[in-house]
Amino acid sequence: MPNHGERLFRYKSQAPFPRPRSLIYRENEARRNDDPEALTAMAGLRKRFLDEQLGLWIGPFTTAVKAGAQSDFYRRLADLTDLFVKMEASGAKTV
Repeated sequence: MPNHGERLFRYKSQAPFPRPRSLIYRENEARRNDDPEALTAMAGLRKRFLDEQLGLWIGPFTTAVKAGAQSDFYRRLADLTDLFVKMEASGAKTV
């Protein structure tokens, strides 16, 4: 069984997406440079990331956090995290 470092390396080397931080940086750079083509490309990558990566596991993860949380703070944080990711994936700008 591969250790955590090997799994992380395998994931990073096979991941079809840049890191989320890089996506945000590139999207902001496209806004600053008034580059609608790059902005559209970054928005598409963000949507794919949410649909094909984060969106697939965030629901079960936040459900598990709520089930195991010993504090109301973490239960509410899990709810907010789930809501935020769903909102981002849908393209909604307000709750």
